Amino acid sequence: LLPQVPRPSLVNPFVEANTEIEKILGGIWQRLLGFERIGIEDDFLELGGHSLLAVQVISELEEKTGIKLSLTDFFEHPIILEIAVKADDKTTIETDRDSLEALLAEVETLPEEDILKLLEEKK
Repeated sequence: LLPQVPRPSLVNPFVEANTEIEKILGGIWQRLLGFERIGIEDDFLELGGHSLLAVQVISELEEKTGIKLSLTDFFEHPIILEIAVKADDKTTIETDRDSLEALLAEVETLPEEDILKLLEEKK
């Protein structure tokens, strides 16, 4: 682990994490990059991050949250706030997919007459 040093002077001012995912990402970045604090608008590359550290961030993010993020997505959005939004989008898609799969499983157990009746009601 790197010793914790003060946040460098960056283009963006420090903005505190608000959501759980922002806090998790900030903590990972702090530990891997060695800064006392990291804001949600700080740029990973501007802080000295590189591809090997990005792989570690992605791995820890998945381990801690179950959210899978590609290296491409990470480097297209190397800012905590943008990564958090992307991760939230992925979580929403997974939740929607799970809901649809559950609904489909429920429909598959219905008798054909009930399904036809429901379809007629929707017309």
